Amino acid sequence: MSGPESDGTEPTPSPQPATTTVQDITGHPARSFHTWPTDHATLFR
Repeated sequence: MSGPESDGTEPTPSPQPATTTVQDITGHPARSFHTWPTDHATLFR
């Protein structure tokens, strides 16, 4: 098996806290995984 499942580390037991890195750099809050493709759907048509 390859990938993170086989590297001997345990999975993260709970989600990690959100950071402000994207907003600090861009001046805008981060988008969700769903929001970005929805906002840019016309680029894929």
